[in-house]
Amino acid sequence: MKSLRKRIQILKQRVIALADILKALPDLNCPSDFDVTGDGLTKQWVAYELALTLGLLSEADLTYRTIWSNDAEWSASQLHIASVSADNLLSKLKDDIINQIDRQIADLRQVLSEPSDSDILLEIILSVQELVLAFSALDIEDLLLSSKILLFLVDLVDSREKLDNTAGRALRSKVNSFLSESWIYPWVYDHKENPCQIEYRALFSFARFDPRELTMNLFEGLSVTLRSIAGKKEIVDTIHLALERVAELIAQDSLDGLFDILSANGSPFGGVNPNAKSLINVIPGSGDDQCRPILFAFAKTGGGKSRFSTPAIMRQVREHLIHCQNRVMVVILIAPLDGLSDSLEDSIGDIGAHMNNGKGPLQLFIPLAVFNNKISLINWR
Repeated sequence: MKSLRKRIQILKQRVIALADILKALPDLNCPSDFDVTGDGLTKQWVAYELALTLGLLSEADLTYRTIWSNDAEWSASQLHIASVSADNLLSKLKDDIINQIDRQIADLRQVLSEPSDSDILLEIILSVQELVLAFSALDIEDLLLSSKILLFLVDLVDSREKLDNTAGRALRSKVNSFLSESWIYPWVYDHKENPCQIEYRALFSFARFDPRELTMNLFEGLSVTLRSIAGKKEIVDTIHLALERVAELIAQDSLDGLFDILSANGSPFGGVNPNAKSLINVIPGSGDDQCRPILFAFAKTGGGKSRFSTPAIMRQVREHLIHCQNRVMVVILIAPLDGLSDSLEDSIGDIGAHMNNGKGPLQLFIPLAVFNNKISLINWR
């Protein structure tokens, strides 16, 4: 959370600084190649950087609002301050920004026409993402430019397919690292609020994150388990969507990345479905006393004294079941494979008592093990 807040603040300050440079010009209609600083920075380049930085800020704001919805006003206020600072500059400098995007696409096409390795393709991918964000900040319809960007993305995907297996794995790893460092998650951007939805799907394809593929084997085994609550369609659908979300997040950022969100009272389930918040409790969480039918409990590697270790989390699960007597239907534990068996042994008696051979209020206890950033179902009975 701290690193994302810092990113938002830095981007806001950069927008203000770039806007001030442009506002200092005696005439915004001066030539595009006018040196605005005396250091070789042209008006066209500064205008493009302003659009790009606003795009990056909007991107970070969307992530923040999705994960930390309870603190969404702070992020929205930072974006508002930046937008006010930029004033009407983007509309007045639209032609300069579009020309810069067009020019960079032509330059990138030249680079792509030559033999590429994973490092070169990564640089091109990141450059295209910047073009997409700068274009989205303009908030205009330009079918010609939009088509140029999409066609270039198609060619970029084709170039990736020509890499050998080693280079392909290297590229996926590098894209994955970039997404993590930039707080970019597929599940945040894959909806109508994101104007770059199509372009971002192409970007994510380079990391090969397919939630259905990640959970395919998991749900093959889980489908049998979920039959006992098949009549509770909303519960079952929410579990499926929530597990897809968790599988994506762990595949990209590992359990440690997930705990960066959880330990700062964020939620990995923002936008899962309209009723997810009213259906899911999370451990560790923010101390919400509401009792809901689904409990997700997350643990990570650590000794018994760690508050996030599997034994410590299972203690919290048992306490939650007592506090929410008769109101929890499904408990899903997601923990490292290492040490999970011993922790389950200590809790099986209590869990079994709450389930009472299928007659208790707790219908399902589903332990899931994380190994090599992938989730597998554990048969505990």
